[in-house]
Amino acid sequence: MTVPEPSRQEPVAQDAAGSSAERAWTGEQRQAIALRGTSLLVSAAAGAGKTTVLVERIVQRLLDPADPLDVDRLLVVTFTEAAATQMKDRIRERLELAIAQRPNDMHLRRQLALLGRASISTVHSFCLRIVRQYFYRLGLDPAAKVAGEHESQLLRYEVLDELFERRYAAAAGDFLALVEAYGGRRNDESLRQLVLSVYESAISRPRPGAWLDGLARRYREAAADLDHSAWFQTLRDGVVRQLRQYATRLAAVAAQCRQPGGPAVWADTIEGDARRLAAVADEAAGAGCDGLLQALQQADTWPRLPQRPRGEAENPHHNRLKGEREAVKKAIAGWRKGLWSRPAADLAAELQRLEPYVTTLVDLVKEFAASLEAAKRDRGLMDFSDMEHYALRVLAEDVEADVLQPSDVARELRRFYQEVLVDEYQDINPLQDAILRLVARDGEEEGAGPNLFMVGDVKQSIYAFRQAEPGLFLERYRTYAPAPPVPAQDGAPGEGVAGGDGAGGAGGPSPAGGPCPAAGGWRVELNANFRSRASIVEAVNDVFARIMVPDLGGLAYDDAARLRPRATFPEPPAGVPAGDAPVEVYVLERKPDALDGDLPDRLATGDSPRTVPEAGRGDRTEGSLPGAGTEPGTKDGEGVRAGTGGATRTGVGTGALAADGTGVQRVRGEGAVGGDGGGEGEDDGADEEGDEQVDLTALEREALLVARRIRDLVEGGPGRPPLHVWDSDLKRYRPVRYRDVVVLLRSAKGRAAVFVDVLSRHGVPVYTRSGSGYLAAPEVEMVLALLQVLDNPRQDIPLAAVLRSPVVGLDAANLARIRLAARDTNFYEAACRVAGWDPDREEPAAAADPATTASGGHGELAKRLRTFFADLARWRGYARRWPLSRVIQKIYDETGLLTFVAALPGGEQRRANLEALRERARQFDRFARQGLFRFLRFIERLRERGDDLATAPALGENDDVVRVMTIHQSKGLEFPVVVVADLGARFRFEREQALFHRELGLGLKVADPQLRIRYPSLAYEAVRAGQRLDTLAEELRILYVALTRAKERLILVGSADDLPKTAAGWWAAAGDGQGGGTGPQPLPAATLERARSYLDWLATALIHHPDAAPLRQLAAAAGAAGVSVNGPAGGWASGAGNAAADGSAGGVVDGSEGDGGDSGKGAAAHGWRSRWSWTVILRPAGTGEPATGEAGEPAPGEEGGPGGCDPSGPGGPQPVPAWLGPLLRGEPLPPGTVDDEAVEALRRRLAWRYPFAALANRFAKRSVSELKRQADPEWQEFPLPADLRRGLRRPRLGEDGAAVPAPHPEPALTGAERGTATHRVLQHLDLAGPLDAQAIARQVEAMVHRQLLTRAEAQVVDSEALARFFASPLGQRLRRAPSRVHREWMFTLGVPAKALYPDLAGALDSQEPAPFGAAKAADPPSASPGDDLVVVQGIVDCFVEEDDGLLLLDFKTDEPRGRPLDELVALYAGQIRFYRRALAEITGRPVKEAYLYFLAVDQAVPVT
Repeated sequence: MTVPEPSRQEPVAQDAAGSSAERAWTGEQRQAIALRGTSLLVSAAAGAGKTTVLVERIVQRLLDPADPLDVDRLLVVTFTEAAATQMKDRIRERLELAIAQRPNDMHLRRQLALLGRASISTVHSFCLRIVRQYFYRLGLDPAAKVAGEHESQLLRYEVLDELFERRYAAAAGDFLALVEAYGGRRNDESLRQLVLSVYESAISRPRPGAWLDGLARRYREAAADLDHSAWFQTLRDGVVRQLRQYATRLAAVAAQCRQPGGPAVWADTIEGDARRLAAVADEAAGAGCDGLLQALQQADTWPRLPQRPRGEAENPHHNRLKGEREAVKKAIAGWRKGLWSRPAADLAAELQRLEPYVTTLVDLVKEFAASLEAAKRDRGLMDFSDMEHYALRVLAEDVEADVLQPSDVARELRRFYQEVLVDEYQDINPLQDAILRLVARDGEEEGAGPNLFMVGDVKQSIYAFRQAEPGLFLERYRTYAPAPPVPAQDGAPGEGVAGGDGAGGAGGPSPAGGPCPAAGGWRVELNANFRSRASIVEAVNDVFARIMVPDLGGLAYDDAARLRPRATFPEPPAGVPAGDAPVEVYVLERKPDALDGDLPDRLATGDSPRTVPEAGRGDRTEGSLPGAGTEPGTKDGEGVRAGTGGATRTGVGTGALAADGTGVQRVRGEGAVGGDGGGEGEDDGADEEGDEQVDLTALEREALLVARRIRDLVEGGPGRPPLHVWDSDLKRYRPVRYRDVVVLLRSAKGRAAVFVDVLSRHGVPVYTRSGSGYLAAPEVEMVLALLQVLDNPRQDIPLAAVLRSPVVGLDAANLARIRLAARDTNFYEAACRVAGWDPDREEPAAAADPATTASGGHGELAKRLRTFFADLARWRGYARRWPLSRVIQKIYDETGLLTFVAALPGGEQRRANLEALRERARQFDRFARQGLFRFLRFIERLRERGDDLATAPALGENDDVVRVMTIHQSKGLEFPVVVVADLGARFRFEREQALFHRELGLGLKVADPQLRIRYPSLAYEAVRAGQRLDTLAEELRILYVALTRAKERLILVGSADDLPKTAAGWWAAAGDGQGGGTGPQPLPAATLERARSYLDWLATALIHHPDAAPLRQLAAAAGAAGVSVNGPAGGWASGAGNAAADGSAGGVVDGSEGDGGDSGKGAAAHGWRSRWSWTVILRPAGTGEPATGEAGEPAPGEEGGPGGCDPSGPGGPQPVPAWLGPLLRGEPLPPGTVDDEAVEALRRRLAWRYPFAALANRFAKRSVSELKRQADPEWQEFPLPADLRRGLRRPRLGEDGAAVPAPHPEPALTGAERGTATHRVLQHLDLAGPLDAQAIARQVEAMVHRQLLTRAEAQVVDSEALARFFASPLGQRLRRAPSRVHREWMFTLGVPAKALYPDLAGALDSQEPAPFGAAKAADPPSASPGDDLVVVQGIVDCFVEEDDGLLLLDFKTDEPRGRPLDELVALYAGQIRFYRRALAEITGRPVKEAYLYFLAVDQAVPVT
C-alpha cells in the first residue's frame, strides 16, 4: 500500500496557539475540542459554532506540544466540497497566525505546506482517492471518469429502457403480470420509478443484494407468522396510540359537559367511552392480529347518549361536543370497514399472493443494477454510489459478511490516520457509515484507542431523499455516555478557553482523567446559539418544546436540547430601529369570499410592525365593540392589550378602540398596508372579482404581502427609518439591505417563480436558483423545437413551431397554405413541395422553377422556405460534426436570436434563458456519449416525469437582491432577515400503488386482475404508516432548519382555508397545552401526526400563547368552547363573536406590547419565553364593507388615517401627517390640515430635477473609434442621435417584423477586416531583421503558420507599402530602437463629461445637484454634473520612447476615394488628441510628435 510516510513530530510552544487563547469557550465546547482517547459524538444545535469547534480541535491537535500531529495524518470528512474548502481556509488562517508569532517554527511551516495534500474532503472524494489508488484490485480502468448527476441520470434511463424492452420481448408471464398490476394507469412509468427507487435505496447500503433479497423474504415470513411481523406491529402500535388519544379527547369532552352551561347529562356516558377506549388500548397493546380485531369490535360499541331535558333549546356548543364524539365513532368505524374488516388468515393469504410480484420486482432491480454497472464500465464511467461501493470492496475483507472486517488496506489506513473527523454526521447513509467504521479505529488495535469524532445535529437531518439515515446518529446518541467536564485553563476569561496545550495527549482518556466509557464513546451537547437574537432563539424553543417529541422524530426537545441564546448584539444607538423584536406571523385566508360577512377583515396583535399602527388610551367612541369587561386594574375605556402589563396605545377617531380594551376595529381597503396576502394549498384557487387584488391567486397575495414587508424593512416609511442590523465586519449598525433578506420555501416547484415575479413587479430586486418553468419558457421551447427539427425534420408539431417562430416568421395563413398544398403527406414534405426543395437530398429540387412556383401563388413563401431549408441543411451538417453547444451558438449567431429576445419584454431574462441552454448543452458535451438525440431524449425524460430546470437568473446572488431559495438550500447558511413563506402548503404523502420504506421494505396493494380492483394489503398499510411518520419527522426537522436561519428578524407567512373553523380545530387539538405554571408541554404524538402543514404545527403549538389572541378570537367565532380569548395571561371575555353594537365586526385584536419592553412578562409568568406578533388577514385589501367613516377615507388609527402613528420611528411613536392619506389617494386636502412645512416639502419634491439629466442619453463609456465617428460628416447624415450611432447592423427581419436567417457570409474581407489584418502584421513584425518587401512577405507567411493570420487575411496585406514605410525616416526611427517601440498599447482614461461632450457644456454647468426632500438636505453637496467622468478606452497603434519625449504613430489603411487628405486628417485629429492625452497622463512623459501615416498613399501627416 502507498500511504504518506509519518512525519517527524516536533513539539511547539504553548503560546503558538495564536488567537485561540483570546476566545472564551463554553464548557461543552472545551469538551468537544479537548477530549481524546475514545469516540466522540458532538450534538451541535443550530448556530452552535460546530465548524469553529471542529477547526479548533484540528488546530489543537497540530499545535499540541506533547503530541503534535501532521495535518495529513487526519481524515476530515465534510458534506460538501465548499465546506471542505472553507475548513482548509480556516486552518490555513490559524496556521499563518501562529507562524507570524513563531516565524522560526519549522513544524508550523511544515503543516502549512502539508495542508494542500491533507485529507479534508467529502466522503466521495475520499472514496475516489481509494479507488484511484487501488483500481487494479477492482478491475477498473484507471482512466475511468466520474459521471455527473445528469449524465448518470440519463444513463440510468437508457439502461432501464433497454431492460424493459428486453423483458417485453421475452414476454415472461411474471413480468407482464407485474406491469399489469403496478405499471400505472396509462403506461409503465410507475413501475419504472419504483425500480429506480428500490435501486437507489439498495445501493445506499453496504450489502444491496442481501437487502433486496430481504424484501421478498419479508412477505414469506409475515404470511407464515403475521403476529410477529414488523408490519403488523407497526400498525398495532399506531392503533393503540390513536385509541389512547381518542380516550384523552373524549375525557376532555366529558369535562366540558360538566361545565356550567354544558350538557351534563352526557358527561357520564362520554366519560365511560373514554375509559372503555383506554382499556381497549391497553388490551390491544400486546395482542395478536385476531386479538386486535376483537379489541376494535369492543371499541366500536357505543351506548346512546341520554336525552336532554324537554324544552331545552338547540345549543351550538352542545352540538359541537356531540360532534366530537361522533368524529371518534366515525374514525373507529372506518378502521373496522377497512383493513381490520378482514380476519388474520385473509391478511396472511394476501401477503402470500403478493410474494411472487415482489420476487419479480427484486429480480428486475438486480438485472437493472447489473446492466447499469456493465454500461458504466463499457463507457469508462462511475457515479458517486460506485465510488462508495468500490471503496468498500477495497476496505472490507468480505463485503457480503454480516459483520464487515477491515482489509489490510483498511488496517494500514487505521494506523496512518490518527483521527477521523466527520462533519454533518446526521446526514450519513449506512454505506458511508460502514466505510468510516472500517477506516476509524475501534479500540482493537494494540496501544491505540478509538479515534472517531462525529459532529452533527439530528434535528437538522433533512436529506432523506439522498438516503440519509438519521437513525445512525440517534443510535450513537442513545448509547454514548455524557462526556466528563474539561477544566478551564487557569486565568482564562469567561467560562474558560481552549489553550494551546490541548489539555491531554492523544493516548490519555480525557483531560479530566476520568475513565473512558466501557462501550461506545462520549456524547457532548452544544446548545449555545451564537447566531440569533434571544427573541428568535426563545421562539424556536417554545415551538419545538411543543411539537418535537420522541414518537415523531426520535428525539425529545427537552431542557438538554433547548437552544441557549449566546449571541451578543450591542445596544443600538438612540433612535435606531434595531434590537430584539417579536417573531412576526401572518396568517391569511385562502378563500375570503366564503367567509361570514360579519367577520372582520383582519385581526392582529399590537406588535405587528407596520400593518397594525400603535393605539392605546382613548374614550370609547361610536362603532367600537360593546364592553365585555375591562382588564383588571384598569379604568373603563382604557385600552390594555392582553398579557402586556398594562401597556397602552392612543387611537383617536371613530372605532379606534373598544371599551373592553380589545382595540377591535374594522380594517379595510387600501390603507391596510400588507393586508393582501394568501397562501396556496392543494385545492386553492383565486375567485374572480372586480378588484385587482382579489384577482390574485392565494400564493400571489402571500408574495405581495412579503414584497411590501420587505420594502418596509429596507426603505422604511414616512417618518420611519429602515430596519438596522448589526454588521460584524463594520462593527456597527447599518440599514438593512435587500441582500440581507431571504425568502425560504419548502418547495420551489411552482412557487419560487411566483415569488420572483411578484417581488420584482413590486420593486424588490430578487434572485433565485430554485425556480422552475424553464422548459416551458417560450424562447426555450422555440430553440428546443428547432433542435428537434435538426434531429428529425419529419416532426409536424416541432416543425410548425419553428416555422411560426421568429426564426422563420410565417403566420398562420402561410402554415395553412403549406398544409393545403400537399394534404397527402407530412408537413415537412408539404413545405418542401411548396419551396421546391428535395427533402431526401436536402438541396433545391432539380425541377424547381422560381417563376413556376411564383405563378402558383407561393413566390415569397417559397423563397423564405428555401432560405430556411438551406440553413437547416447546413445546421444539420454541423450537428453531425460539432459539439451541440457549438451548434447552438452558431444558430444564435446566424439568426440573431439573442438580440431578438433581448428586445422583447423581459428580454434580460429571456436572453439569460437561451444562454443557459447553451451552457447546459456545453455540460452535456462533456458526457461520455454525446449527440443531439441523447440530449433531446434527456429533456423529454424530464418532461415525462414532470421535472423541470431552474430558470436562468438574470441577476447574481452577490448583487443587492433578495434571495428566494428552498429550505434545503439554506442549510448551513444564516441571514439577518428570514421570511419563511407558504407555511400552509400541505405535506405530500405518497399514494402510489406500491410504496417503499427503507426499514419496512416494500408495500404493495393487492391487485385482482379479474375484478380489476386494487385494495391495501397489511404490508401496504404498514409501509404507508411508516412512510407517513418518516415524512412528518423529516418535515419537522425541515421546519427547525428554516426557523434557525435568522439572525435578527424572523417573519412567518402561511395560509389556510376557512380560518375560523381551522382555528377551532387548532384550539381543540392543542388541548390544555399548559402545565400549570411550568411552561408549555409537548403535544401528543397522535395530535402532531394529524397535521397537514407547518401552519398546523405552529398554530396548534402557540394558540395558548398570550400573544396568539387573534387565533383564539377566530376559534371563538367558530363556536369553540372554553376559549379564553385573552389566554392564560389576561382577562379577555370568552365566547364566540364580538359583534359590535351596530352589527359591524371587529378587526384588530391586540395581544402583546408594541414597544417590546414588557411584552414577555405575562407570557413568562406562564412558562412562555417567546414574543410573537400575529396578524390574521381574512380578506385582502379591497374586499369587505367600508369601515365607519366616509367612503375612501382610511380607518382611524390606520396608516395614513387621522390619529394614526408609526411605532418604529426614532424616539418612539411618530405621528403620521393627517394630510398624507388624502394626498396619496389624489383627494382634496381637508382645510387646515396642511402646514407650511408640508407645502414646502411638497414643493421641493415637485420642483426637484435630476441633476444629470443632460447626460441621461449619453454613454458613460466610449472608445476612441466611436469618438472619431462623432465628428465624421458621413456619420452625421444618419437620422439618429450621435450617441446611438455606433456599429449598428440592420436587423434581419421579415416583412412582418420577425427575424429571418442570415445569408451565408461572403468570403471577401471587408475594409475593416483588411485594416485589422494590416495592424496585426505591424504588431508582430520583427523590427530587428530585414524589412524589405520580400522579408515582410516571409514574416506574413510565418504568421499564417502560427495561426496569427488566416490565409485570406495574409493575401490582403500590402507588403510593398509596409516596406516603403520602414524605408521612410519615420520607419527608420522605429528600427533604430526596436526595444523601445510599443505596439497596440491599450489604455483606459477618465475624461470629464463636459470635455467629451462640448455641445452639452452649457447645460451641464448650469445644472447643479439639488437635494430631494428634507432627508437629503444634510447630504454633502455633489460635484458638478459636468465633472462626471466618462470612461474612454482605446488602443495606440505605436509609440516610441525617445530621449526627449514620445513619438506617436497611428497607421491608416483608408483610401481617400476622392476625399481630400486634409479632411481625413481633421477627422482623425480628435482621436490623436485622446491618444496624446492618455500617453501623457499614464506614462508621465510628453508626446513631442504625433503622425498619421496613410499606407495607401505613403504619406505621413503631423498632427498637433
